[in-house]
Amino acid sequence: MKRYIALAALLGILISLLSGCGFWMDGERIYLEPHQQQEAGGDSGIVPVNSFVQMQNALLALVEEGREEAVFSVADFYGGSVHFYLDNAIRLVKESSPMGAYAVEDITYEIGTNAGEAAIAIKIRYRYERARILRVGKADNMEEALMLVGEALDACESYVAVRVPAYEKTDLEQWVRDYAAANPHIVMEVPKVYAVTYPDSGNERIVELSFTYQTSRESLLNMQQIVEPVFTAAELYLRNTSQTRDKYARLYSFLMERSEYTLETSITPAYSLLNHGVGDDKAFATVYAAMCKRAGLSCTVISGTRDGAPWSWNLIKLGSNYYHLDLLRCAETGDFSLTLQSQLAGYVWDYSAYPG
Repeated sequence: MKRYIALAALLGILISLLSGCGFWMDGERIYLEPHQQQEAGGDSGIVPVNSFVQMQNALLALVEEGREEAVFSVADFYGGSVHFYLDNAIRLVKESSPMGAYAVEDITYEIGTNAGEAAIAIKIRYRYERARILRVGKADNMEEALMLVGEALDACESYVAVRVPAYEKTDLEQWVRDYAAANPHIVMEVPKVYAVTYPDSGNERIVELSFTYQTSRESLLNMQQIVEPVFTAAELYLRNTSQTRDKYARLYSFLMERSEYTLETSITPAYSLLNHGVGDDKAFATVYAAMCKRAGLSCTVISGTRDGAPWSWNLIKLGSNYYHLDLLRCAETGDFSLTLQSQLAGYVWDYSAYPG
């Protein structure tokens, strides 16, 4: 009789464990709230998860869409500790996936039941609002990614994020400076650049650049509207000129005759030079090179020294020869003069970086 009472008591304990106080997974007990039911709310959805791979993919799908919560049904999970597999899936999503590393602040979960079956309520906290996450650009390679960075600079944006499947290490800060120098009619101010990739290793990454300007975006866009017509006018100034040397000379005249210039450095070089007559040697050389290129003329900016002081000037091509052109020295002498490298005195630069 005592044996039957003991068996009945043991059976009662087992029934109690299986009916709401907990369930067993590969020897590990995961406690549930008795009779608790997790309901999907907002943009939540019930996602069946039967393996670790499905669990990881389900988390990735949530992050890619910028969703904040969902419910995973794990009633048919293949076995093992749900805690163990979920913790590892969260770690991989946060640290190894591009979007997870970029956007996710934290992922938390609660294990309970949904409609009487084992389920996990997932909650994701992001660093950015959903619109910013969905705005991440996509590129097939680094060349396309840099095109999107250029578009962001053209629009005076404060940041740009691009997903690249085959990331190539690039000096992004130098690339921005080079892009600005090649496009002074669009990039009014060279911003300070902070560049980072997510994750910091691996082939596929999200590349994010943050731009800090001293001038407001509205002002920069207004400057673009003022500067662009000047470059268009420079092109029209060459309309009746067919000789290449004459085109170089006419662009020199167009630029130098616009106003009386004050030699000062400005954070908005093209705008200050063309609208206020304020600019330094680099501003003159950069603007002149951009005008030449828009007119189909070969022109490069050289950075070096003149008489021992930092200086910028231009290198142009006539026929098969390259000539050095210092706009400010021409203005001093009152003569548009081109000089072969062998005849140039007082200038020093990295000869290997430019054609001779």
